[in-house]
Amino acid sequence: MSVKNTDMKSIPLFLLSPAAALLVSCTSTSLSNPGGSGHGEDLNLYELTGDKPQTQVTEKDIAAALGSRSGSLPARGGKILLVQSGAHQPDQELAEAFRPLSQIVEWNGQSQEPGSQEKNNRQTGGAIGRRLRLVAAQQGCSHVVVVFGEIQSAARDLPTDAVVGWVPIVGSLVPGEVSGTRLFAQALVMETANPRYSVITASPRQESGLNVSGNQGAANIRRSMRLKKLIYPELAARCFR
Repeated sequence: MSVKNTDMKSIPLFLLSPAAALLVSCTSTSLSNPGGSGHGEDLNLYELTGDKPQTQVTEKDIAAALGSRSGSLPARGGKILLVQSGAHQPDQELAEAFRPLSQIVEWNGQSQEPGSQEKNNRQTGGAIGRRLRLVAAQQGCSHVVVVFGEIQSAARDLPTDAVVGWVPIVGSLVPGEVSGTRLFAQALVMETANPRYSVITASPRQESGLNVSGNQGAANIRRSMRLKKLIYPELAARCFR
């Protein structure tokens, strides 16, 4: 039961406090799985574009990156293939954020179907990206927009000997905790006609509050839903020229 919502700016204070360090629990999960503890079937940059982290970077690599042109962004009012990494289809809130700006075709954003033979095989670099671009071409979409995100949450038990550490529920007092949720979101915008792409990032959003001890998961889901409604419109607006 959430009792009070406050600014998440208070959360880093107890996270950084040496005295409270042992009282803090932190988790990170996919934007598509706010109630879970992992990233499930999320897509990754290698599957979409063929790019993978380099262990060594040379001056030639930097010069090549400076000389290359990033992908274009779709025009407002055009048609795009909208994908949410890790989800069978985009969140309702995500689709609603993009609809005023474009015609959207929603598509599956899971890396591979669970239990399939393909799941046990290594994907060729960029294979899923090419598959999505083919679907976009068939649907008459100028671009593919793949939305990624991460939900970070942290909780700290309040002192059990302090009045503030107890939350009133139906005439009783139960142990309370301070918990916070931070949401990150970005989009990979790929051109349908060629492999060029751009990466768009929205400003992180955060919220914290007092809730019943042990009820962090439910509070985190509720906060995540509220934060999505704030961050998705900003991300969508940045994805168009």
